[in-house]
Amino acid sequence: MAEAVESSQKSLEIRQEIGDLWGEAYSLDDLGLALLRLDQLAEALPCFVKSQMIFVEIGNERGVATALNHQGFTAVAQSHFGQAQRHFEAALTIAETLQATPQILEAQVGLASCLAHTGEPEEAMKLLTFVLEHPACSFETAVYGRKIFAFTSQTR
Repeated sequence: MAEAVESSQKSLEIRQEIGDLWGEAYSLDDLGLALLRLDQLAEALPCFVKSQMIFVEIGNERGVATALNHQGFTAVAQSHFGQAQRHFEAALTIAETLQATPQILEAQVGLASCLAHTGEPEEAMKLLTFVLEHPACSFETAVYGRKIFAFTSQTR
């Protein structure tokens, strides 16, 4: 996993050197995900926030939704479920407007995670069942969704 951080940092440096804002934003998001997977939450969050700022600057709403979702997952990892829910709801609003199915499904898994951790396992299971059976569910969203599904099944 440390290799993913190093690779993402190199990509970010190259994108910054050539002035590629789109690439910089996605490289920041990739770096944030690598750090999140290593549980380096304090380092991951600024990557997602800066990524969101760049996406706003260049008008990439799909990227904004992605960055908001990843800020939400960081907040879940910190047990800040109210904050996480706000991020996921904001991402969902943007993604629904764009009909951006991958971001919609990612936000729904995030919301299910919040529900599972705050005593609403039945609602979490409904969302997770929908997402995990959806043909457009990405591999990463499915992996995280299955983890939350297992957690929710144990807490019911």
